[in-house]
Amino acid sequence: MKTLNILQLKSVSQASAKERSTLKVTFSEKKLAFLKEKVRLFVDKHASITITNKNKAIKPEDGYFIFTINPNGLDLIESCSIKKYHFEFKFSENKLFLNSREADISFLDSFIRKTTTIAKNVENDTVSIIKNEVPL
Repeated sequence: MKTLNILQLKSVSQASAKERSTLKVTFSEKKLAFLKEKVRLFVDKHASITITNKNKAIKPEDGYFIFTINPNGLDLIESCSIKKYHFEFKFSENKLFLNSREADISFLDSFIRKTTTIAKNVENDTVSIIKNEVPL
């Protein structure tokens, strides 16, 4: 009968966690160019488009989000109770930031899930969409 060495398992787990935390969120040049083009087409002639549920929240403790899409990148602020998250993907740096720190790959799934939820809210018409004009 084989036994499981808990110390070995813990060591392997810690090593893989360290490896994950060093992998940063960046895209290949081709994928970054594709994303920038899609954002440019979506924003069209506007400076940015903001999607939010802040004005539609029933109670302040329900939380809110503000998702801004502009030609320079994506900006998502999510506030819930006492927690506040600020995701930023800057095209010029090709990096994802969380609360002003460069985010590792482990936060990408959370960012994608949040943006997918926002897209569903747009389809259900439970958000405000603000098209910000280019300043003259």
